[in-house]
Amino acid sequence: MLAHCKKKVEAKDYGDVLLKTLGPKTRTAANLLLGLYAFIGAVSFMMILGEELKHVVDKGFPENRFSKNELLSIMVAVYVCPPTCFRTLDALKYTSTFGALAAVYISAVVTYSAITIDGNTNGDAGFHACSIDGAN
Repeated sequence: MLAHCKKKVEAKDYGDVLLKTLGPKTRTAANLLLGLYAFIGAVSFMMILGEELKHVVDKGFPENRFSKNELLSIMVAVYVCPPTCFRTLDALKYTSTFGALAAVYISAVVTYSAITIDGNTNGDAGFHACSIDGAN
């Protein structure tokens, strides 16, 4: 449907379709909602990364003394902040495939973890943050 509308109004992108069909206020509202969606997604990703990063680093480096907040700050400084300094994001187009595969992998791991307890499938689907008897 979007492709049909794009051809009919001779628009270049989704924003142009909204502008030409529903007016500038709708385009602005859609851009704000898209920005909010991206921000919430980024915050959610950082929360998940912050929780899991400490466990991963501790397994690889048992002598690690960094807290999860310190590790997350290091990750942000090394991987998140540098791309914000680029004049254009053209350099990142080659990593988009890796990002998409990483998202699929993370979704698969979370789904698998949600239906297993201690790595054993026993038909008891659901996420269990602690053991069933309440012991940690």
